[in-house]
Amino acid sequence: MPEADPPSQPRRFGCCICSLPFLIFFAIAIVTQIFTGAYRCEFGSEPDEAAHYVTGLMVRDYVAHGFPGHPMAFARDYYEHYPKVALGHWPPMFYVIQSAWTLVLSPSRVSIMLLMAVLTAAAATLLFRLLQPKFGARKAFAGTLLFLYVPLVQQFASAVMTEIPMTLLLLLAAWLWARFLETERTKDAALFGVVAAIAILVKFSGFSLALVPVFSLLITRKFRLLKTRAFWVSAIVVGALAGPWTVGTLKIAREGMAGESFGWSFTHLAIPYYANALASICGVTILLAGLIGLGFTLARRSLMTTADAALGALLLSIVVFHMLVPTGFEARHLIPAIPALIYFAWIGADYIATQMASPRLPVTNASAIVFGFIGIVFLATVFRVPHKGYAGFRSVADSLIQSSPAHATLLVASDARGEGMFISEMAMREQRPGHFVQRASKKLAASTWEGGKYHLTYCKKMSDKSGTEYSTAEQLAALLKKDSVEYIIFDESVPKEYQTKHLEILSATLKQHPDEFHLVDSFDLLRANHIFEKAVRVYQVVR
Repeated sequence: MPEADPPSQPRRFGCCICSLPFLIFFAIAIVTQIFTGAYRCEFGSEPDEAAHYVTGLMVRDYVAHGFPGHPMAFARDYYEHYPKVALGHWPPMFYVIQSAWTLVLSPSRVSIMLLMAVLTAAAATLLFRLLQPKFGARKAFAGTLLFLYVPLVQQFASAVMTEIPMTLLLLLAAWLWARFLETERTKDAALFGVVAAIAILVKFSGFSLALVPVFSLLITRKFRLLKTRAFWVSAIVVGALAGPWTVGTLKIAREGMAGESFGWSFTHLAIPYYANALASICGVTILLAGLIGLGFTLARRSLMTTADAALGALLLSIVVFHMLVPTGFEARHLIPAIPALIYFAWIGADYIATQMASPRLPVTNASAIVFGFIGIVFLATVFRVPHKGYAGFRSVADSLIQSSPAHATLLVASDARGEGMFISEMAMREQRPGHFVQRASKKLAASTWEGGKYHLTYCKKMSDKSGTEYSTAEQLAALLKKDSVEYIIFDESVPKEYQTKHLEILSATLKQHPDEFHLVDSFDLLRANHIFEKAVRVYQVVR
C-alpha cells in the first residue's frame, strides 16, 4: 500500500469549488437530477420536502419585503397562507442558504434544484480533494463518482432536503479538524467550531460532530491536546453560535424527534438497523473494504495521517450518534457518512491489492483487479437511478390561481406528501401572500408532530389549538358550510396506510352532498411513479 502524503488537503476550500473537478461533478449532479425527474416532479418525494421549500421561501420573502415587522408575526401570517412552515422544528440555516440563493436567482423549481446540485458538487469536490493526495487523481475520481452514483445520494441530491448540505458541512468540518490535529492552531479549531455550529443550525444531527474530537483523540492518542486552550475553542464557538437557538427551540425540536426515548430500548434496535443500512447504502463489498481499511489504519497508527484520524472519527461519530440518539430509523441519516466510508474502502482496497501482489502479479495489476471488482459489484447490486415520481398538483394550482379569487380559502385533503405538494405549488406560482391554503390534516383533526394523540376536531384557522368535535359527515358538512372555505381539493390516491378518519368522513361528506359541494374539475396525479387518473378532485362550496 502506498505511503500516504502529508494530510495537507486543500488549504483553501474556495479554490475547490471553482475548479475543473467541481464543474465536472456539478454537470454530473445536474444530469442525475434530470434522470431522477427532479425538474419535472414536485416537492413530494419526501414528506418533509415541501416544508423545507416553503420555509425557505418564507425567509426569502421576509428579506425581499424589507424585513416587514416582527419576524414571528410575519411567520404566523405566512403560515395562514401556506401552512407548511416548520421553522423551529428545524433550525434556520438551510433556509438562510435557500433564501440567499433565491434572492439572487429565483424561487423556481429549476433554481432550487440547481442549488442542490451546487451543494452536491461541492461535497463531491471536497471528497475528491481528500482522496487525491492518498490515491492519485484516477482513484480519487472513481471514488467520487461512486459517491455521486450511490442511489441514496442521487435521491437526496434531487430533493429539497438537508442530507446533502449536512454531508458537505460534516465533511468540511472533518477536514478542518484534520488541519487542527496537524497544526494544533487555535484558528483551525475555531473554524471547525464555526462549521460545526452551522451544521447544528441546519439539522440537529450536526451534534454528531461533538464526538469527532473524542474519537480522534482515541485514535491518535494525542490526549495532551486536552490540556491546550486551542482544543476547547471549538466547543466555545459552537456554544456561542448555536447554543441560543438550540436552547430556545429545544421543546419544539423534541416534538420532531422519534417517539423513542434515550436508552437501551432505542439503541438495541438502532444498532442492527444502522449496521444493515450501511451495508445496503453502498453494498456489502464497499462496507467490508471500508472496515478493512479502517482496521488497517488503526493498526498502523505510525503511518496514520491526520486526515485518516479525522475521517475515521467522523465515520464513527455519525454511526454511533444515530445508534444512541432517537432520531428515528431512516437510512438517509447515514448519507453524511458515505464519503468517509468510501475513503476507508479505498484504503482497504489498496491493502487487499498489496496482499494479492506477487512477482507474477504486480501491485498495479492487483489494484486494477480489486478496484474493478468493487466497481462491478457496485454496478450489479447497488446502482440504480431513483425516480421522484410525484407530480400533478401544479395543474391544480394553476387552475385555481386563474379561476378563484386572489385570497380565497382552499382546503387540501391528502397525506403529508400531497398536502405539501399542493401548498408548495401554490406558493411557488402565485403572487405571495395570496390564497389561504388550509390542510385537512390540521383543520379536521389534531395530533402531535409525529402523528400521536390523533383525534377529530374542526379548527377554523391553522393556528388554532382547539376546535369543534365532530364524528359524522352531516356534522362536518354543517361546519364547512359555516366556514370560509371556498374550494376543497380532495386526493383520492392516498395509500391505505395513510388513510385517516378525517379523510374518510370528508370523502363521505363530498359524495353525500353533491349540491353543496359541487365538483368543478379533476386532475391526474403521479404518485410513486404510478398515474392515478382523475384522482385529484376540486369541489366548490356552494352557499
